[in-house]
Amino acid sequence: MKFHLFNPDDYTLSEWAGGTTTQLYIYPPKASYKKQNFLFRISTAKVEQTHSEFTSLPGFLRKLMILDGTISINHKEQYSKKLNKFDTDTFDGGWQTTSEGICTDFNLMTTGSYSGNLMSLILKKNSSFDYQIAEKIKYLFIFVNNGELNIVFNDKNYHLNKNYLLKIFALKKVTINFIAALDTELVITEIFKNPLSQKI
Repeated sequence: MKFHLFNPDDYTLSEWAGGTTTQLYIYPPKASYKKQNFLFRISTAKVEQTHSEFTSLPGFLRKLMILDGTISINHKEQYSKKLNKFDTDTFDGGWQTTSEGICTDFNLMTTGSYSGNLMSLILKKNSSFDYQIAEKIKYLFIFVNNGELNIVFNDKNYHLNKNYLLKIFALKKVTINFIAALDTELVITEIFKNPLSQKI
């Protein structure tokens, strides 16, 4: 397996209609969010206006998780729901979507042969969690929303501070150990690949 650690200096900050967004990772690495020529993208966003209109992204599947705050999200002619901390919503990027409320959220956008999953994990200081990597996962990303985390695998130790992102790839079906150095909140992003399209 291979590991790559990103810190906030590696991220790209930009503005959108409702606030600011921070791009944590985009694939392929030379793809552009504005050109919408990426296959998957991981980001956080600050919703700073009480009423916000989401950017239209037809052809992309969006997964959103609330990291802080509360919003009511409305997909026109589809459904509405209230989202509290660590609640998630999955929706078509082409839908006309608005929100009410202020929050910080975590976003995963996928298209083509890629899909993904978001999950949260809360660990108390000095507690540990064994995460088993499923065979079907192509890429794994660990983001520290709050706290500090040590990841141990085969005598290697990766220390992640708040807002750090660890990318794990060339995966094997193994177990890695998460150890919280402080009370810690994590977002785990699993990226899957269509088995009919393995060349990319």
